[in-house]
Amino acid sequence: GEISLAPRSIESCSQKNVEIQVKKLFVVSAAEPRLPLLIEDAMRADETTGEGIQAPHVLQDTRLDNRVIDLRTPVNQAIYRVEAGVCKLFRDTLDAKGFVEIHTPKIISAASEGGANVFQ
Repeated sequence: GEISLAPRSIESCSQKNVEIQVKKLFVVSAAEPRLPLLIEDAMRADETTGEGIQAPHVLQDTRLDNRVIDLRTPVNQAIYRVEAGVCKLFRDTLDAKGFVEIHTPKIISAASEGGANVFQ
């Protein structure tokens, strides 16, 4: 690409007066044309449709291998919304009673990826 002056200042970047004009673009890894599971299939119960046709069934392994997609189903969204609501209720109740929320470091037996080896 080529670096050129921006027609107007770009407020959302650290380099506000320049931009890159793309000349060539290479696809390193193309996306699959079809997702491994459809949200509509994942949210359907394991039963036949009204016409007696067997609806597609999504296996648990497929759901877990593609968790990002599976989390978009209304059932999973509802579970996390209820969980968030319960946590908020507890937090608000304890906050109203003067409690202080703290986040302590977790002590684990194995080495972690958190950079503790810096202190060796």
